[in-house]
Amino acid sequence: SVYAIQERLVTEFPDLLFENCSSGGARFDPGMFYYSPQIWCSDNMDPVERLEITEGTALIYPLSTIGSHVCGAPNDISKRSTPLKTRGIISMLGNFGYELDITKLSEKDKEEISRQIQTYKKIAPLIQGGDYYRIASYASNKKFDCVEITDSKKEKACLIYMQVLSDSNGRGRIVKLRGLDKNKKYKADGKIYYGSTLMNAGLVIEKSKGDFYAGYKIIEQVAE
Repeated sequence: SVYAIQERLVTEFPDLLFENCSSGGARFDPGMFYYSPQIWCSDNMDPVERLEITEGTALIYPLSTIGSHVCGAPNDISKRSTPLKTRGIISMLGNFGYELDITKLSEKDKEEISRQIQTYKKIAPLIQGGDYYRIASYASNKKFDCVEITDSKKEKACLIYMQVLSDSNGRGRIVKLRGLDKNKKYKADGKIYYGSTLMNAGLVIEKSKGDFYAGYKIIEQVAE
């Protein structure tokens, strides 16, 4: 069986690190995690499609188990063209990586990739070990998606969001954060707020700058 094969591999090669794949057999399950720390949850890497895929997977499994990579554009499956920045930000909701031909990238794109890698290195411990909160669901509203990840000590949080389609009459959004300490002070967007303010009044998300606009915000506790 597939379990017997993997048992032999990890027994004979204890330092082996490999990734299982859900495609085809749909084997994204605890039995497979016994042998591999992460699983590729879909061959569809289009960032819009990934919003629903990640949401469904994260209902049960932590983000640290989800292989999540940046694809090329237009996407091979959906044929949708999305900004590299957006593809990068949405792919940070998991084990971040790239699957594209770097020889075809412009110097500007290479610089963007360098920035994305540096960003992920800074937030990877939070993404892979923090508490996951679903703030807005594109699967439900078909407009806007938003996720918050907060560390266990409630000292730092990361907000990742995407406005799928722009609205000509649209304005910025207000999202109410979760999982913070109501009595602690946090820095967000260069300003200081109490946790209670961020959770009850909310934080402003800027108006989208065209279709497929994604962004992220870091919220950090400040010393008293």
